[in-house]
Formats: sequence, structure tokens, C-alpha cells
Amino acid sequence: MVKKAMERADNDASRYYADLARGLLDRALHSDQFWWASRRPMWDINMIHRGLLQQSSVLVNAYKAINISSASQDEKRELYYRVVVGRDLREKIVDKLFLQ
Repeated sequence: MVKKAMERADNDASRYYADLARGLLDRALHSDQFWWASRRPMWDINMIHRGLLQQSSVLVNAYKAINISSASQDEKRELYYRVVVGRDLREKIVDKLFLQ
């Protein structure tokens, strides 16, 4: 999504959100959340959840950049479906955290 946002950013506002998404991506992919999720030797649902929230912020800003760009309506719709899928996956993971 960030790659698409960077490619489609064609005005000041969309570049702002694309750059913001790109900057947030590094923080969202930090290794701590993956280590804590590995359960070796333990795990922490708060670190996992924090990582999911950071990834959500990346998606919000990346899609905002795409939505206010001159990308076609078909491309915007297709990428929005990906946002919906990402949101659904995040919620399923959070539900799993409750059960562990």
C-alpha cells in the first residue's frame, strides 16, 4: 500500500500522507512485535497489539494519499478493498489475542 501511495502521490497533500505512511512503516515493522508474537520463550499481547496499531496507521495514511491523488476510481476502489481486508485481519488477530 505504501509503495502504491508513493507512486500515486501527485500533489502536495498526497505526498504529505505518502511520506508520513513511509516514515511510519519502519516503526510499524519493528522486530519486537514479531519476537513477542513468536512465543519463544514468552509473549506479550500488548507488544503485538501495539504493532498492529502502528501498521493500521500506515494503512490509513497510505490510503489517504491514494484517495486524494489522481489515481483512477477503479484503482482507488481496489486498494480500498485491501484496506478492508487489512482491517479484518487485524481484528481477527486481536480476537485471537483474547483467547490465548
